[in-house]
Amino acid sequence: MYITSCLSFHAVTHTTQAMVTSVPEDNTYLNMIPYTLTHALMVDLDPSDGWKKLLMAVESSQDDGPPLDRDFKAQLELCHRRMESPTEKLLSDLGQKGYRLHHLKTWLRAQGLLRAADLLEGAVNLCLSLLMLWLFPLLALYLLSL
Repeated sequence: MYITSCLSFHAVTHTTQAMVTSVPEDNTYLNMIPYTLTHALMVDLDPSDGWKKLLMAVESSQDDGPPLDRDFKAQLELCHRRMESPTEKLLSDLGQKGYRLHHLKTWLRAQGLLRAADLLEGAVNLCLSLLMLWLFPLLALYLLSL
């Protein structure tokens, strides 16, 4: 019983640590956020042309970072016409230019793209909830088995 409890506790601890470390911090570069979040944003922003609103927010806040190339919007339009994700390209390129997750959250909220902004906040809340759900009961079992 003791060995099984220790092994279970150890496995769950590593699983929850992996989930928590994969949750991006606000200072994470946009090209470094986990693909699951990028994909969720793509699913939300690409079909509704929300990426265009996001681009407008980026263009209106050029004081926060380096300027965008003049033909950047044309590249995104080309991605859209090719059935590729303009959101994915936008996030990748902005991350390479030094923009971070806190910028993205601000832009999404400013443009009224609240569902996409909530996806970013929800990822943090989900991982912390899972941590609480898994870690505390196993810790209690572990302590009772001592």
